[in-house]
Amino acid sequence: MNIVVQSPLSGGQSEIDFEIDKNELIKRYIDEYDVNISHLLADVDKIHLYKCLKSGYRFFFPYTLAGNGNFYEQLQKISGYYPKWKWDYEVAIKEIPISPKY
Repeated sequence: MNIVVQSPLSGGQSEIDFEIDKNELIKRYIDEYDVNISHLLADVDKIHLYKCLKSGYRFFFPYTLAGNGNFYEQLQKISGYYPKWKWDYEVAIKEIPISPKY
Protein backbone atom coordinates (compact mmCIF):
# COMPACT_ATOMS: atom_id res chain seq x y z
CA MET A 1 0.00 0.00 0.00
CA ASN A 2 1.47 3.34 -1.06
CA ILE A 3 1.02 6.38 1.13
CA VAL A 4 -0.08 9.55 -0.64
CA VAL A 5 2.58 12.14 0.14
CA GLN A 6 2.10 15.78 -0.80
CA SER A 7 5.06 17.84 -1.88
CA PRO A 8 6.17 20.23 0.87
CA LEU A 9 6.98 22.76 -1.87
CA SER A 10 3.86 22.80 -4.03
CA GLY A 11 1.39 20.79 -1.95
CA GLY A 12 0.80 18.74 -5.07
CA GLN A 13 1.02 15.07 -5.79
CA SER A 14 4.33 13.25 -5.63
CA GLU A 15 5.67 9.81 -6.42
CA ILE A 16 8.46 7.62 -5.07
CA ASP A 17 11.62 8.25 -7.05
CA PHE A 18 13.89 5.97 -5.00
CA GLU A 19 13.70 3.89 -1.85
CA ILE A 20 16.28 2.24 0.37
CA ASP A 21 15.92 -0.17 3.25
CA LYS A 22 17.14 1.38 6.51
CA ASN A 23 19.51 -1.53 7.19
CA GLU A 24 21.18 -1.03 3.80
CA LEU A 25 21.62 2.69 4.48
CA ILE A 26 23.02 2.00 7.96
CA LYS A 27 25.49 -0.49 6.45
CA ARG A 28 26.59 1.98 3.76
CA TYR A 29 27.29 4.73 6.29
CA ILE A 30 29.32 2.34 8.43
CA ASP A 31 31.22 0.91 5.44
CA GLU A 32 31.91 4.23 3.71
CA TYR A 33 32.21 6.71 6.59
CA ASP A 34 32.53 4.63 9.78
CA VAL A 35 29.45 6.46 11.10
CA ASN A 36 26.58 4.58 12.74
CA ILE A 37 23.21 6.18 11.93
CA SER A 38 20.97 3.44 13.34
CA HIS A 39 19.71 5.69 16.16
CA LEU A 40 18.47 8.21 13.57
CA LEU A 41 16.40 5.57 11.77
CA ALA A 42 14.85 3.75 14.74
CA ASP A 43 11.27 4.58 13.73
CA VAL A 44 11.42 3.70 10.01
CA ASP A 45 11.91 0.59 7.87
CA LYS A 46 12.55 2.31 4.54
CA ILE A 47 13.60 5.75 3.45
CA HIS A 48 11.84 7.16 0.40
CA LEU A 49 12.97 9.86 -1.96
CA TYR A 50 9.86 11.41 -3.47
CA LYS A 51 9.55 13.61 -6.53
CA CYS A 52 6.93 16.33 -6.85
CA LEU A 53 5.06 15.78 -10.12
CA LYS A 54 4.43 19.50 -10.52
CA SER A 55 7.86 20.99 -9.80
CA GLY A 56 10.29 18.07 -9.96
CA TYR A 57 11.46 18.90 -6.42
CA ARG A 58 12.82 15.85 -4.61
CA PHE A 59 12.43 15.32 -0.87
CA PHE A 60 12.83 12.57 1.68
CA PHE A 61 9.96 11.00 3.54
CA PRO A 62 9.15 10.56 6.35
CA TYR A 63 9.62 14.25 7.08
CA THR A 64 10.93 13.41 10.55
CA LEU A 65 14.22 12.12 9.10
CA ALA A 66 17.00 14.40 10.23
CA GLY A 67 20.55 14.24 11.43
CA ASN A 68 21.40 15.48 14.89
CA GLY A 69 24.42 17.45 16.10
CA ASN A 70 26.44 14.32 16.79
CA PHE A 71 25.82 13.04 13.24
CA TYR A 72 27.14 16.25 11.67
CA GLU A 73 30.11 16.37 14.05
CA GLN A 74 31.09 12.91 12.85
CA LEU A 75 30.76 13.94 9.20
CA GLN A 76 33.00 16.98 9.79
CA LYS A 77 35.83 14.62 10.74
CA ILE A 78 35.76 12.94 7.31
CA SER A 79 38.43 14.48 5.09
CA GLY A 80 36.83 16.20 2.11
CA TYR A 81 33.23 15.63 3.22
CA TYR A 82 32.71 19.38 3.56
CA PRO A 83 34.83 20.99 0.84
CA LYS A 84 36.15 24.52 1.31
CA TRP A 85 34.85 25.49 -2.13
CA LYS A 86 32.00 24.33 -4.36
CA TRP A 87 30.48 26.02 -7.39
CA ASP A 88 27.24 26.70 -5.55
CA TYR A 89 29.12 28.73 -2.94
CA GLU A 90 29.95 31.22 -5.70
CA VAL A 91 26.30 31.40 -6.74
CA ALA A 92 25.09 31.84 -3.16
CA ILE A 93 27.59 34.55 -2.24
CA LYS A 94 26.27 36.70 -5.11
CA GLU A 95 22.75 36.44 -3.67
CA ILE A 96 23.59 37.21 -0.04
CA PRO A 97 23.53 40.91 0.78
CA ILE A 98 26.65 42.14 2.51
CA SER A 99 25.93 44.09 5.69
CA PRO A 100 28.31 46.82 6.81
CA LYS A 101 30.35 45.85 9.84
CA TYR A 102 29.55 47.78 12.99
